Amino acid sequence: IAHPSFFVGLLLRNCQLPVANHGHVVLARPSPILFYPISSTEVRCLVDVPGERLPGDLPAYLRSTVAPQLPEQLRPAFLDALERPEAIRSMQNKLMPAAPLHQPGALLLGDAFNMRHPLTHLAPLGAAKPSSAATQHSSIALTEAGAPGSPGCSGWRRP
Repeated sequence: IAHPSFFVGLLLRNCQLPVANHGHVVLARPSPILFYPISSTEVRCLVDVPGERLPGDLPAYLRSTVAPQLPEQLRPAFLDALERPEAIRSMQNKLMPAAPLHQPGALLLGDAFNMRHPLTHLAPLGAAKPSSAATQHSSIALTEAGAPGSPGCSGWRRP
């Protein structure tokens, strides 16, 4: 079992997403950052922090590495969350390659094939189940961090 990174979850209060009621992915360095609404006033932020160990001063790392890459309207709520230790939770990601199971006539997909998505496994970060706000919308907005002249979000939508 490899431990390539940690997911760090933050609870952002009184935060408005660039495109209301939609999840957002910020294409940042060293890894993408996810934002999605969990209530009318709260947004969950998930940051993938590479490495087998978390930085010694996690809030300082998030402040210096992640915050400068966020859309301007999300940055104040993100920085505010860093001042509230109870708003930050982490979970170690594990790489557990599946052993192939070849069953004639069977097609395995998703969890049955040991493929998981981080948004569906959030209980350790404080979400016992996906919120209705997070599951009602099938679209997502993408933002490329540091894109010159970028308005902040492009409205990419799933069909």
